[in-house]
Amino acid sequence: MQLLIGSWLLLVAGVLLTPFLNRWPRLASKVGSSAAALGSLGLLVVAVDGLMAGRELTLALPLSMPGASFALHVDMLAAFFLLPIGLIGLLGAVYGSEYMAGHGRWPGLHWSMYSLLVLSMAVVVTAANAILFLFAWECMSLSSFFLVIGEHQEAAVSRAGWIYLLATHLGAALLFGFFL
Repeated sequence: MQLLIGSWLLLVAGVLLTPFLNRWPRLASKVGSSAAALGSLGLLVVAVDGLMAGRELTLALPLSMPGASFALHVDMLAAFFLLPIGLIGLLGAVYGSEYMAGHGRWPGLHWSMYSLLVLSMAVVVTAANAILFLFAWECMSLSSFFLVIGEHQEAAVSRAGWIYLLATHLGAALLFGFFL
């Protein structure tokens, strides 16, 4: 469980630190891609370990909200889904490092949203209760929306982003209904 939490902390560091580095695009890209790559690599190791050794990991922390807890569970199914999240997150971070350093106006914001996307996808597949699942789903939807509209000056990109946001929120509404 320490490796999983360490991976999430690296991704959270990428979410929180990189927006402040926009003035230095190369540094923002290096810090953001490193945090995303290392966090994704940790997820990949947890997934492989869960699949190969069959280990189950559980973490439950109570929250002050009634009926809620921060509960995570990694079993074989969660490890199966963590595998592509970690692999694609790692490959995207490695490829995007040089690409984003010389492309886009706000590389720090891009890397912040990328790390949040990888983190929220990992929480979606490991959430052990509906409230945490829906919260992670919403974070996943919003971070990917901001990644889609990165080049929002183009009308087609902006339109695609809004259609995507509408579709993800429609899906979240249906999920919420199913959970009820």
